[in-house]
Parts: sequence; C-alpha cells; structure tokens
Amino acid sequence: MGLSIDREKVIKGLRCCSHTDGVNCIYCPYDNIDSDCTALMSMDVLELLKEQEAVKPEREHSGGGTTWWNVCGACRTAINPNDKFCHECGRAVKWE
Repeated sequence: MGLSIDREKVIKGLRCCSHTDGVNCIYCPYDNIDSDCTALMSMDVLELLKEQEAVKPEREHSGGGTTWWNVCGACRTAINPNDKFCHECGRAVKWE
C-alpha cells in the first residue's frame, strides 16, 4: 500500500471547505500559501477511496501443494468463499 492518509485530516478539510463563505478555510488543515488546498485534499480523498476498492481473492497452497485456500488480495489472510469482507483488513472481496 501507499502512504498512510490521515482520515481525520481529510474529514476536517472537507467540513471546512464545504462552507461557501471561505471563513472556515483558515481552520482547514490543508490551507497552504504555496499550493491549492482543494487539490491537496482531493489527492488524499482519492487515496482513501482507492483503499476501499474491492480486491480479488487469490489462491495459495501448502508447501506440498496438496491443500489450496483463498486469501485476501490485499493482506494475504485466509478467507472463506462466502466472505464478503476480509476479517483481517476489512477490504471488500470481489468474487467472480
């Protein structure tokens, strides 16, 4: 995975920037004289959304190759065929 995004920072930034009068922008954690705060915040929002995308399960086998099981495509934890989410990392599982 990429950088760890501060979810609370994103939420605070969205709340500050959702006011059209601009007064709350002084409290925005993305407020930066050198760059556009909405562009910086948008990149973090997109990264958080990517972290929520469903992952395809993968197949792994034991050392001898006789036993196979499904694992989460994100964290490699064993999952069951009827799991909708990985019980370890919480990502949605995209079964096909």
